[in-house]
Amino acid sequence: MTERKRFYGFVQPEPNSGCWLWTDSLYTTGYGKLRDGKKIRRAHRVSWEQTYGPIPDGLLVLHRCDTRSCVNPAHLWLGTNQDNLSDAARKGRMTRGVHNNFTRLTEDQVLAIRRSSETLSVLSARYGVGRSTVQDVRRGRTWGWLVDLRVAVLPVEQP
Repeated sequence: MTERKRFYGFVQPEPNSGCWLWTDSLYTTGYGKLRDGKKIRRAHRVSWEQTYGPIPDGLLVLHRCDTRSCVNPAHLWLGTNQDNLSDAARKGRMTRGVHNNFTRLTEDQVLAIRRSSETLSVLSARYGVGRSTVQDVRRGRTWGWLVDLRVAVLPVEQP
């Protein structure tokens, strides 16, 4: 069986969207995966290469349809990592803070970490996150957009 024939044996067209869904193994991220000899590759990248040729260095194969298991070459396009981020933002897929499914902290916890003088170890144990997570919060590498809006109100001196 040719590589191309084997590849399309794992493709199921979805008539409503036009997506070609990958029916074999998936990565936990939802992208299709295909064993190519000893190497495991992303199925949408294989689809691109079979249709259009090699992927230039530094470029990614992106989805117009936003369906990670789609391997329809008409739904794929080449772009940089910045193109991918811009596309995600334009489509409303960029989430941050508590709206991000992977976050383990709340906004109140982040603000408490920033205000605290306790050690990284104490805070990481308290909030159930790694020390590097606490350190990233403190240094503004993560949650940098979150501002503490609490303003200390000082009494005004009366003459």
